[in-house]
Amino acid sequence: MLPIPLSFDRVMDGQPITSSLLIFRLPIELISHVTPYFSPTDLASLALVDRDCRQLARSIQFSNVRVDRGNDGFLEFLDLLEAESRDRKNAITPPAFTIGTCVQRVYTFHGSVKYLDKVCVVIRDALPNLRRLDWETMAVMSGEMIRCFISTPVKHLALRSVRVDDTFEVQRMGSTHPWALESLVLDVAWPTFDRVLSNEDTAQFIMSLLYPAAPTLSDFVWAGRVGQSYAHSLPESPPLFPNLRNLTLDTLRIDKVMLSALLGPQSGVTSLTTDVFYQETDSFLKSRGCLPSLTHINWATESPSDHSSMISFIGNNTQLQSLTTTCELPSSTLDGCVMPLLSRFRELTTLQLTWAGDHICSESLRLIGSIVTLKHLWLSAGPQPGWQINHTDFAEAFSSLTSLKILCLFRDTYATDVHAMPSAGHRTYYINRTLPQAVDVMQYLGAEDRALLDGARNSSDEELSRRGQILRRAWERWHRECMTAFSAQYAKRLPQMRWCYLGQIPFECYGDGKVAPAMTDRDETSYYLMELWPRVTGLSVYRSRGQARF
Repeated sequence: MLPIPLSFDRVMDGQPITSSLLIFRLPIELISHVTPYFSPTDLASLALVDRDCRQLARSIQFSNVRVDRGNDGFLEFLDLLEAESRDRKNAITPPAFTIGTCVQRVYTFHGSVKYLDKVCVVIRDALPNLRRLDWETMAVMSGEMIRCFISTPVKHLALRSVRVDDTFEVQRMGSTHPWALESLVLDVAWPTFDRVLSNEDTAQFIMSLLYPAAPTLSDFVWAGRVGQSYAHSLPESPPLFPNLRNLTLDTLRIDKVMLSALLGPQSGVTSLTTDVFYQETDSFLKSRGCLPSLTHINWATESPSDHSSMISFIGNNTQLQSLTTTCELPSSTLDGCVMPLLSRFRELTTLQLTWAGDHICSESLRLIGSIVTLKHLWLSAGPQPGWQINHTDFAEAFSSLTSLKILCLFRDTYATDVHAMPSAGHRTYYINRTLPQAVDVMQYLGAEDRALLDGARNSSDEELSRRGQILRRAWERWHRECMTAFSAQYAKRLPQMRWCYLGQIPFECYGDGKVAPAMTDRDETSYYLMELWPRVTGLSVYRSRGQARF
């Protein structure tokens, strides 16, 4: 989602508005709420009216800038911003109608160091209203390049897959803005593991970044590496994080002192995403006890441990309102350890669990069905896809969840009585897309498809391909009809249900068992689900390295 453009007086850099266009008669704070509704064609026309209108159009067109080293036009754009920066430094009064004042977010990835060095200077000198910087590159970064970032008024900084090959500290240089950082994604490492690393290799840089950021930081993602041979430690007193609310520790190895700074008695963290991949975290969570401010735990990464520390930590925090596992966990852990704990939770409204096996036992279904406070439920099991569901059993088990609004059944698959073939079975349900033998294909074809199917009499490659396409369209209609009937079962039993996701299809529920698909095709890539879940639950869908991050 694009950010709301800046207040127009900031885009104008203090210059008076002289345009007679009616939109400028609105209170200036409302103009930025109207302009996002302009289409690209509207903006192109608006830019031709006068200078004020051109600057208003630019405030939308250039609010998000993506660095693209393969585009010669972008190099010219960088030169333009550099020229604006020089004019700003040399002028007695700030230059008017600049593009740089319109930029709120910069996203960059890859690129040579020389090219990225120029981008860093532009970010530091030419973008006075920059609020978000997403920097994702495998290139080795120098201390001077990173100092450019923290010398900006940026509120949200993401350093993803960044490599450093020298020890250095970073300090804000020449900035007149107080650095009130609100969110930080920190994924920084040495280029390879070939060298034996000491604590000081990245800790010096990381700590010099954390100390000034800590007082205002509310969202913090800190990623480490599998196989990291040392734990990040603090050479002196730890920074304080008085405003930290959302914390993610992704396969990160940090010592007890640093963990205490983040999750100690003074912590106000409400949402924690973590794992127990390293012994330091494992030991800390085992003895941490209750964290009163905590309302959400996300168990993010499978680990080689016995999981007892994470289970103990969950059990000590029965005030949780949401518990999610975005990694696959063994049935022995979920069925035998986690599920029995949940009967003690009285405020749990959101539950997301993923079984590594392709089966959820009836006792776990019964226990889930007894958590009557649930409003959002996501269940998944097995490989993709590999979980064969009996919806009658599920609907019966969940019939007491009268407050449930969202039900997501992910990775579900089904068996059909097709003719025998080597690849037949429920794991290939979405691949073969073959109708059961008892189903009349003609019921699921339109008149045109029926005529084409009747006319396909020869065995040429073209005819076979056309026949296959027709049969797959019939299967899609049959599958949608089956999933609609299944979702209606849940909607009849669960009066508060608003969304149901099964068979790779999202359904809207309207009460009295009435449901309708929310999209015309199956959600094969899960994109719709990944957008729907955080929107309706208020939780970000987090995945460990290599997958999506918030």
